[in-house]
Amino acid sequence: MRYYLFAIILSTLLFSCNRLEEKDMAILSAANESLEISNKIIENNSADIYNSLQSNLSDPSKRTNTLKWQSYAEQIKGFTDSVIDNINSIRKKLLIESGGGFGRLPNATSYNKTQPVSKVFFIEKNGDALNKQLANHKQNLLLINEELTKQFEKTIIIYTKDYQLNRNTSNNFTTTYFKNINTLSAFVLLNKIENNIRKIENDFVKYCYDKTIVIHCGIRGKFSTLVAQNSTVFKKGESIEITAGVGSFSIEAQPKIIIANKNVEINEGNVGIYKSKVDGVLGKHTIPVIIEFIQPNGIKLKKST
Repeated sequence: MRYYLFAIILSTLLFSCNRLEEKDMAILSAANESLEISNKIIENNSADIYNSLQSNLSDPSKRTNTLKWQSYAEQIKGFTDSVIDNINSIRKKLLIESGGGFGRLPNATSYNKTQPVSKVFFIEKNGDALNKQLANHKQNLLLINEELTKQFEKTIIIYTKDYQLNRNTSNNFTTTYFKNINTLSAFVLLNKIENNIRKIENDFVKYCYDKTIVIHCGIRGKFSTLVAQNSTVFKKGESIEITAGVGSFSIEAQPKIIIANKNVEINEGNVGIYKSKVDGVLGKHTIPVIIEFIQPNGIKLKKST
């Protein structure tokens, strides 16, 4: 739906006179404001996802996988920030050339000028540079990870569905979209590009976050040490068997089990089993058990019995 809306706006820009009527300016101003609001909403949502990825690092069950996908997310953010910084730089140049400094333009007339756009995009060649950066941005994202490439290579849209960005056709890009348009129209187009860039970032990082989700079946209780032996009274020659684990015998806590001063291997049931022959000496005997594990908050804990 948003692409059809943009097509209507674009047709207004391309087939209108250089200086637009008051009604047309009002329509473009409303569209520009809507895009600015949309960009901020998407930006905030992406920030929440980045924070959630960071929070996952404190969960032992998610940490290893999160480190992998967080590294991809950081690359996505780096590429995205670079494009957004350039767009903001172009906006500032347009404002300065239109007499508005670094703030809002003083009046609607300042928005309805074509000279600032011609200078910034054609004379200073910012249009060529933006076209090349957008083409590189798509390629950079698709080179981060094969799984991301398979997921998004057919759906990623940097500008519009019908316009294919090419690093070697910069003049065509600038002429098609920025020739003979006023400052407000240029702002709408830049906000539209930013909207696409932020939407792509959001889709990519959300996919990264979803890959870190761990589904737990049943109730997941607190981590605690569990130790059991097969009997409390033994005869000579009988076997003593001790079973030890963490929580519900979970491997998520990365337990290390030491029984009778020996490291005990964790089996496929996520428990460590120690076996020893009874030596026949009468009396009370103690077999020390030490268990080290990582709590849900990421802190390592050692318990002994």
